Amino acid sequence: MSVDLSSANSVPNPPDQPERGVCRSIFRRTVWVLNGPWINRDATQTAFDEQRKRVPRGVWTHGLIAGIVLACLPGPTAISEIAILFLLGFFLLRSPKTWKTWVHSLGQPVPLIILIWVIWQFVTLAWSPDVNQGLNEIGSTRWALLILLLWPSIEWRHRWLLFLAVGFFAGHVAQLSQFIWQGEAWFPWVRERDRLSGWWDPAIAGTLLTAALGLHLPAAIMGTGRTRLIGLGCSGITLVALLATGTRGGWLAAIALIGVTLCVAVFVSRQRKVLLVVVGALALFTTIAGITLRSQIAGRVDEARIEIAQALSGENYTSATGARIAMGGWAVEAFLENPIGGVGAGGYHDWVVEHLQTAEVDLAERSVHHHAHNALLQIAATSGLVGLFIAALFVISALWNAFSGLTRATLGSYAAGPGFALLGLLFVSAFDVVHINSQSTAILAVLLAITPTYVPESLLKDDKDCSHVPPARVK
Repeated sequence: MSVDLSSANSVPNPPDQPERGVCRSIFRRTVWVLNGPWINRDATQTAFDEQRKRVPRGVWTHGLIAGIVLACLPGPTAISEIAILFLLGFFLLRSPKTWKTWVHSLGQPVPLIILIWVIWQFVTLAWSPDVNQGLNEIGSTRWALLILLLWPSIEWRHRWLLFLAVGFFAGHVAQLSQFIWQGEAWFPWVRERDRLSGWWDPAIAGTLLTAALGLHLPAAIMGTGRTRLIGLGCSGITLVALLATGTRGGWLAAIALIGVTLCVAVFVSRQRKVLLVVVGALALFTTIAGITLRSQIAGRVDEARIEIAQALSGENYTSATGARIAMGGWAVEAFLENPIGGVGAGGYHDWVVEHLQTAEVDLAERSVHHHAHNALLQIAATSGLVGLFIAALFVISALWNAFSGLTRATLGSYAAGPGFALLGLLFVSAFDVVHINSQSTAILAVLLAITPTYVPESLLKDDKDCSHVPPARVK
């Protein structure tokens, strides 16, 4: 699984002479670009060495504060917004000692692609019918600043996974409290009785917990010893929590994620019998949870079946599922009418309303949302082919960063967690517009921050001693 096309301290030059096979040549050149050949490796190393000589304790303090903030990100929106301000404040206080390292974070491929995306979103406001909504959607990209805010202590990234997991566990406790005390006058979160999502909105919970499941699945299915036991236990808890949310999109995305993880495990695992036992344990755990929550699950499945039938027959587009089907259809129409630049950031809702009125459709018979409930369709509708191209570059670069440094051994550790969590977000994006929701964008930004394209080699010296640490990948 490891693809090593670079040395420890430099990026290989693209081949000067044409190689045999056009596909192989294109692949090598693509990898060369994905590895960020413009990043000055020596200058990055020097900047970090100087920082550590001047303020050695600052790195530890920065890493700890960042970890606490990351534990708050899966919390209620207000808490996560306040927590990030503390990290920003500390980051600015340290800036006289760390500013020389900034360019080596912002100049890597993923941050540059995000910058291009933001610029294009602002350009599309020129033809958007709702600029305020567009600005609100663009504002979600503010979480990408985490890439910079975490960079000065990037060697802490393996520890940050633990803090993030603690934050998700706190969310599971909130779900359990809803199961026990829902309906009490003092209980703070009012949810549907068949959707146990704690302080999260049920739909958002499905997205977040799919990512959380991805953090643990590689260790659970492909790990060994204590790592496998921890991963198995955390995966089981997350699966139960995901079932309890009643979010059908999250269920389907989790099934896809588990399927992909199992396919990878079949190819890389040398312990097929143990793999079968692990899969059986997860299946048994999920079955028990399913039986416990059978009324809630059955209700959500029956509801979806009825709503889909009504929408496809044209009887009802105001139900939750019916509206999603209609929104997807209108997103396709918006893209076909505006294929290059889309209808503009934030313009989707107004565009749909205008066309419904033109078609003399009674708006009372429709439920018009601000997005298409599908990231691909949303990008196509609002940003056109240009936006789709930028999004494709982003997905390829992000997944390359997360997976290219993994080996057969580290695929079974928590080093693989961020990559599979990104896959989880990719799968769930078929049912949720991940990039314009604040909470899901925050988690996405964390995953991007802890899987940079390049990390100075001297910061990875401890990785060799920790099976759960991302491997020393200096491309």
